[in-house]
Formats: sequence, structure tokens, C-alpha cells
Amino acid sequence: MLHSTHYQFRSIRQWIQASLPVRDGCLGVRRVSQLASPAFIASVASTLSIQDDILNDCIKSDSKFLQSYLSAWSAKFGDVQNTLPNKQPFWDRPGVLEDKALVEASLNSIHLWALFLAASTHHSGDWLFAMPIASCGIRLDDEAVRVAVGLRLGLDLCVPHKCHCGSLVDARGLHSFVYTGRSQVGCRPRGVTRPTGVAHSKMARVCILNWPLSLLTSV
Repeated sequence: MLHSTHYQFRSIRQWIQASLPVRDGCLGVRRVSQLASPAFIASVASTLSIQDDILNDCIKSDSKFLQSYLSAWSAKFGDVQNTLPNKQPFWDRPGVLEDKALVEASLNSIHLWALFLAASTHHSGDWLFAMPIASCGIRLDDEAVRVAVGLRLGLDLCVPHKCHCGSLVDARGLHSFVYTGRSQVGCRPRGVTRPTGVAHSKMARVCILNWPLSLLTSV
């Protein structure tokens, strides 16, 4: 998925946002460096009792690796409990919230805030979990994924140009979602299909039916 969109990333904010969980308005493509420490600590914590049973008659080490990871984690997120939680989300979530705060701090326009809040709403990222089954009509092609990811992360989708209707289209490509108010149409390339709210309508003209709503994006 990122292979088709990697060239569009323009800032650290977009890379970080792409690596955060879907429920936080992101793509859920987690970074190994972000998951390594929480995964290791949770794994060790969940097997401490088993390790004690297996090594009961052996000389035990001081678990220097575990202690170093715990020290690094506590230096960033606070003191560690005496009884180590064995659930990875406990160790992972503080880092996620830290990165999410960085993303929010870098949202320097109303447009980016609107995108982020829309992407963070419940069920807005459900399409990322859908099985790509072509026979059921739920398989997105590469271009559809590119546009969907771009809208979710606020990436540039096209080269600025002039639409056939005369309007200027910026790099975000949001012109195709505009509801004019005079007629319920949205400018699209000739022959392109799009849902009207009830069914797909394909017309011979340049414009096709659109939802009677004012939309910024389809996020």
C-alpha cells in the first residue's frame, strides 16, 4: 500500500501518522523500532513465572536486557509497576500517544485538522480491514488505494491544473468532491462511475450525479 504512495510523503508528520494505529486516524503500518521494546518487555513479563520454573535449579542472570529496556521506558513514560503488566498495549500505548501528540502539533491548517479529525472518527478506517475480495466488489485497485491513503493523510494527489469545467484544481484534488449548489453534479472525467447515494450512475456527459452534500473529502 505504501509502495504506491511513498513518493508523496512530504514531511515527518505524514510518515509518523502513517505508522500509528488506525483508530488514531492513521494507517496502522507500525514501525519496527516503535514496537520492538513493548513487544520484548511484554513477552518477558508474560513468561517470568515459566522462566523461574525452568531455571529453578540454575544460576539465573540479572536480565540485563530487560532492565535496560525498562529503564529506557520509565525514563520516557514514568515509573514501572512492581508487577510487570504482560499486555503489549500497556507498554506500547504511551509511545503511540507521544507520536500522536507530535502529529497534532504539526497540523498547521484547518484543512489538515479537518482531515485528522475525520480520520480519527469511529469506523472511518474500517475499509483498511476489509478483505480484498474481487468477487464481492470490495477489492480496491492501486489507484483507489493511493487516493484513499492520500485523503486520509493529507497528501498531494495530483498536479495542479484547470478542470474542464473552468475551475482550478489544487494538488489536493478536492475539486471532484465539491457540491456546487446549483445542480447536484460533481466534475469527473468522462465515463467515470461514482455512487449517487442509491446506486452507481454512468452518464455520457462529462459530469455525473453526486450526493447532495457539501464534502471536503471522502474520508
